[in-house]
Amino acid sequence: MRSKMSFAPAVLAAALAVSAPSLANTIYNVDVMAGTETIMGTITTDGHTGILAIGNLACATCSYDLTATISGVVGSFEFAVTLTGSALTATATALTFDFTSGGQLEYRNPTTSGPPGTNGICFTTPGVSPTLCPTGAILVKLGTNSTSTSETSNSFLIGTATPVTTPLPAALPLFAGGLGVLGLLGWRRKRKVAATT
Repeated sequence: MRSKMSFAPAVLAAALAVSAPSLANTIYNVDVMAGTETIMGTITTDGHTGILAIGNLACATCSYDLTATISGVVGSFEFAVTLTGSALTATATALTFDFTSGGQLEYRNPTTSGPPGTNGICFTTPGVSPTLCPTGAILVKLGTNSTSTSETSNSFLIGTATPVTTPLPAALPLFAGGLGVLGLLGWRRKRKVAATT
C-alpha cells in the first residue's frame, strides 16, 4: 500500500499544473479626445498588466482597429504598431500612456502620404524625438506643440476595458476528483491497518 501512496505528490502536482489558468486577451475600448482630434476603436492586448512591451501588443491574437478624425478627415489605422520605452501601462480596466516615463507608441496605416492626421497616431514623451512617427501623424505629447495635440496631464487614458470574471479552470473538477480518490485510498488503508491489528 505504501507504493500506491507514493505517487500522490506527482498526481497533485500534475493536477495543479493543468488547472493553472492562462491569460486571456484584454480588449480596450478607445473613445478619447487628443486636443481637437477624436480617436476611436479597440486595442486588444495579450492580457498582461503593468508596463507593456511590444510583444504584449503584437502577439498572434492581439489586434487593433482605430480611426481618428482631425478637421473632419478620418484616418484608419490597421497596419502596424511600434512601442519603445516604458510609458505604456495596463490594468484590468485601463490602458494608459505616461508622458513622464520615456518612450513612444505609434499606430500607423499602410501609406505614408495623405491629409494631416491620417498617417498615424503617435504618443511621445518629452525629450524623445518622434522619429517613429510619420509625417502627417497625429502627434500627442506633453507640453507646447504647435503642429499637433498638447496634453497638460502627465498621463493619457487611451482605452478602458470591462473586467472579465475568471472562469472555473477546466481541470478543477479533475483536481477535486483526484483529491477525493486519494482521500478514499487513505481511508481504506487506515481501515485495513486497523482491522489487522
